[in-house]
Amino acid sequence: TYDGNGNRQTQSFNKNEQNRSVIERTEPFEYTANTNRLNYYNKMADNLHRTYYTYDLVGNIIQINNRIFLYNHDKQLTQVTEGGVPLASYTYNGLRQRVSKTVNSTTTLFLHDFDGNIIAEADGATGAITKEYLYSGSTRLAMVDLASGKIFHYLNGKHGTPQSLVDENNVPVWSAQYYPFGEAEIAENPIVEQNFRFPGQYYDNESGLHYNWHRYYDPTTGRYLTPDPIGLDGGMNLFAYAGANPVMATDQNGLCPSGTYEATADEVAKILGAANQIAGQGLSYANIVCNQFVARSINKAFPGALAREFTVGEIKSGKGPFQLTTSPTIGNVALLADPGHVVFVTGLRGGQVSQFIGSQTSTGPKEVNLPDYYWQGKFSKNGNVQFYTICLPGC
Repeated sequence: TYDGNGNRQTQSFNKNEQNRSVIERTEPFEYTANTNRLNYYNKMADNLHRTYYTYDLVGNIIQINNRIFLYNHDKQLTQVTEGGVPLASYTYNGLRQRVSKTVNSTTTLFLHDFDGNIIAEADGATGAITKEYLYSGSTRLAMVDLASGKIFHYLNGKHGTPQSLVDENNVPVWSAQYYPFGEAEIAENPIVEQNFRFPGQYYDNESGLHYNWHRYYDPTTGRYLTPDPIGLDGGMNLFAYAGANPVMATDQNGLCPSGTYEATADEVAKILGAANQIAGQGLSYANIVCNQFVARSINKAFPGALAREFTVGEIKSGKGPFQLTTSPTIGNVALLADPGHVVFVTGLRGGQVSQFIGSQTSTGPKEVNLPDYYWQGKFSKNGNVQFYTICLPGC
């Protein structure tokens, strides 16, 4: 069960009794009054297995029972200790990507591609590559073990979460089952180590947490250790993962949930209303820098109107609630093939788009006030525009 802000209040575990499901136990969660900060979690519901949480002044979890978490000036986790003994230390690059971790004096280096995907691991002492990861877009397809020269292939679930890893003979070498918020139960005696979990997450055995680019995630509670770096632009609950709905959504980078989405008629009406409201503010920006259609720009005016953002490539490939159309109307998404801007149509003249809106997102969503968050512009027919309508269920 949850409260109105998406904070988990209880979780129940069932057992099978005479072919019927019976609640075995219900575990409560307690929060500091008038906040979204988890105070303790009563595992096993027996008061003997409570997990307590302590925060600093800006909302970062700095202690879980006897385990201490240290952060740098950018609110990135740098060290984990327990009983005064270091468990791990971490370093980052200027993009907030984790580039190394040290556990028991052994350092592992991480290499990333331009989309933030981990594409290789290396030995911190020698610099030698130990593992490589192969992708199609953001979908991980295979792991190459450099020591053995073997290639292992990923069998992923709905959102890209690894379910199994198989060798060239299709024999499983690693497999797992997951609780709803990503806590994994690994099959006994795995042949290889596989640390990826939910999209964008890497499991750290030393802490039980998942590194998720901009933040660290705790799968036992379905919450992040630190508040959302973009503040309330990310929603009222700064700690919740993917709107507390991991079945339908994920969070690739620890900033913005995304997921499979199909617009309802009511949501389309909200989107149109948001577009008209924003267009009516008379905003004007000379330099158009948008490279993707960001749902947050619409949600700013009407919360919940869209569940995620869609890239140019996704729209082109037919993902999301968008369908190519030859008859643009207000409310369509317009894709400028060159240089790849995605905009939201708010005005037509003579059957052609005369006005559109979007977000300044060439460097990511901005944490700014409403008048600066949106931009509005005009373009004429140039032969490089494709139009996508928001697809209603069943269309």
